[in-house]
Amino acid sequence: MVFKAAAGVTSPDPYHLWVSTQHDASLPYSTRCQLDVGTQSTHCKTYGILNWDKLNISEVKISLYSSLDANDKEIISKVFNVTFNALNTTSVGWMTRSRLMFHDIDDAVSFSIDGYIDGVQTGNRFSIYESYFVDECYGGGWLAMIVNKDECDWLDEYNEYLPVFLYSSEENGAYLYYSATASRADIFALHVKTQIGMPTGHFPVA
Repeated sequence: MVFKAAAGVTSPDPYHLWVSTQHDASLPYSTRCQLDVGTQSTHCKTYGILNWDKLNISEVKISLYSSLDANDKEIISKVFNVTFNALNTTSVGWMTRSRLMFHDIDDAVSFSIDGYIDGVQTGNRFSIYESYFVDECYGGGWLAMIVNKDECDWLDEYNEYLPVFLYSSEENGAYLYYSATASRADIFALHVKTQIGMPTGHFPVA
């Protein structure tokens, strides 16, 4: 795991942490990111991933995790996976439809790391949508990291969890704005597979 964002931890913005290109003492960098949930969980990015161009990264996998027991945060389950071919890309260039691997979401048409959909900033980072209606602030699809609610009134129920990680494991996706059809995860994580070894303290995961 080279990157982890925890639901409900508002600072720093997970997207800004991911796109940071040099070590900043104010940001939560580490030699290793731990999979944990609960009140002690924080965002994390490994030092080694700053050397993206030198690592010859072949795959990036997005994984979402949730606690299975509200009273026991150590029981964690992986609830969502999607993998992308990352050869010859940048740290922000791998999340595209043409690079999608190992996931049956054939109807997905919109992939976005930075939140822009059809030229409009939606605030939905790392999103996979089949459709998104910018003017009405909702969409249907499989994945969205929402950092702030902006004008989306339906996000009021998620205020305490922002950033919130919404997903659907259904083949045809779901309306991510509707809690009866979408699910919420506790942890958003990025794993990478490299064609060379990671620096000491880093553990590439397929």
